[in-house]
Amino acid sequence: MTRGSYPIERIRAHLLRQRITSACRLIWTRHADNPLATRLTRSRFCDGKTSTVLYAAQSFETAFIEVIVRDRFVLKGRRDIPYGELALRTWLRLATRSDEMLNLLDLRGTGCVDIGAPTDTIHARNQAAGRALAAAIHSQHASVDGLVYPSRLTGADCFAVFARASSKLEVVEQGPVAVHDGLPDVLQQHNLGLIVE
Repeated sequence: MTRGSYPIERIRAHLLRQRITSACRLIWTRHADNPLATRLTRSRFCDGKTSTVLYAAQSFETAFIEVIVRDRFVLKGRRDIPYGELALRTWLRLATRSDEMLNLLDLRGTGCVDIGAPTDTIHARNQAAGRALAAAIHSQHASVDGLVYPSRLTGADCFAVFARASSKLEVVEQGPVAVHDGLPDVLQQHNLGLIVE
């Protein structure tokens, strides 16, 4: 993407000023002392070099599928997840601080088409288009705090909040992923098993 690829009028037309009342984030337990931290690792909206993002999903189910499952069982007969992997993770319930609002670029529905971004931004397994879009939006539109987009895996809402806006969020609740109340339902619904190695 080149500078000027996303004119402000297109962005404003898809900018939501809103609060997140509840979103789920899964992190490694070793990072639980700083649960809102972001890191320069390559992901859908982070190129691993410039800006970083904090990911969260509307539900525990989508967070679990996005972080733990992804594409790991494609063409595999067994769908077992090692219990030890879950034991190393913590879930967080996040919300926007009561005195804050987020400016989120809405990429749901026709969002990508309307702003002139490739639809691969949110739908492709290859994440190059998403990284390019996020870098351009972050550098060109300082008022944008992040993105709301549909999960490629479940279709449910997800959030990618730029690190510059993570102070607008707070952790409301947290605990071990392995004992989350919703885990049995997620495992059953998606035909997943747990194994002890």
